[in-house]
Formats: sequence, C-alpha cells, structure tokens
Amino acid sequence: MESTEQKRDKRSHFIFYDSFYVCADALEKEDKLSLLDAILKYGLYGEMTVFESRVLNALMVLIKPQIDANYRKYQNAKKGGAPKGTVNNPKGRNQHTKTTTTTVIVEEEGGLENATDQQRETDREDRRED
Repeated sequence: MESTEQKRDKRSHFIFYDSFYVCADALEKEDKLSLLDAILKYGLYGEMTVFESRVLNALMVLIKPQIDANYRKYQNAKKGGAPKGTVNNPKGRNQHTKTTTTTVIVEEEGGLENATDQQRETDREDRRED
C-alpha cells in the first residue's frame, strides 16, 4: 500500500529528467508505473508517496532532491534574480552576461604552449595570408 503527504501547491510543470525514466524502466511493469506516478505526483502536486517497497522508496529519495532544487530555482527566478550590490550581482546588472576565456593547447615547432581564443584567431589569420 502507498501513502501520500501534501507538501506544496499545485504546479503546472516540472523538469522530468531522462535519468528518472531510466530508473523506472529498469523495474517490473507495476513498480515502473508506481514510481512514474509518484514522480509526477511529487513534481506537480508536492505529494510524497511512501511505498511498501524499499527499492521504490530508495529511488524516490534519490529523485526528490533534484525536483526540490529545480522548484527552489523556479521560485527564486520569479523574484527577479540577485539583489543589486550583492556578491552575485556586485554592479547591479540585471543582464545575464557571461564572459569566458578558453585556454587550449597549441602545438608549435618543437613544443606546446597555451593560447587564448584571440591568439588562435591571430594564428588563423596569419595562416590565411600565407
């Protein structure tokens, strides 16, 4: 017998990962259906199902934190992001900008050296001119 407990308000969506399905697919048909139903109930309605099966309970213990983390991210995103002047938003920018520098290993005559994206672009231009 299964039992459920109410946790949070009804939601219209949640993220369902491939790994959830892979776990369920490895089970017998009846257990698979029970686990998928429990994942959907928890993701959409916050109802935690407690199974008689220790295996199904163990799988829900592994799946539940991911659903909870996604729900927290969703709730925080509704607030509009980090407040201005905090560590996560020191200059008060509301834009989602990201600057990255890629380091690659480039083989040069007789050795290896690090090169940035800009250096690689310069090298490409030099090769085109030759």
